Amino acid sequence: MLTLTRSVLVRLAHPTEGLELYRLYLASGKLPLPGVDWSRDMSPYWLVAEQDGHMVGCVQLRPSKPIGMIELLCIDPTLTAYQRARVFKHLVEAALVAIRHMGAQAVTFGIDQRYPTFAKIALQYGAAQWYHEPTYLVRLY
Repeated sequence: MLTLTRSVLVRLAHPTEGLELYRLYLASGKLPLPGVDWSRDMSPYWLVAEQDGHMVGCVQLRPSKPIGMIELLCIDPTLTAYQRARVFKHLVEAALVAIRHMGAQAVTFGIDQRYPTFAKIALQYGAAQWYHEPTYLVRLY
């Protein structure tokens, strides 16, 4: 388990970080995607969360108008529940700002039912369940 300071840095993924994104994707319990080339440039469509120089989270931005999406949220499973919630909060905050700047009026995203704390945080940002659980919608304007 990583021992981390309080600071979480969220930034755009660098063009060379695709394989590291995929490693985090797999570590977070997502299914393998054979045939997808993760070594290609993923920027500017991925945000990365770092703590103490370690990539501990990432999320894919899907800009669109009028409704954008954030998806494929991945958080290092070796973090404590508190640390995972903090990384989630910082990634979602940054993703909402980024998608809004890309012109979306609202954003949708799903939250795995295994993480009820993440759903509580989303609701604090004004998210509402949309269509069916676990899909949420946040109005950006």
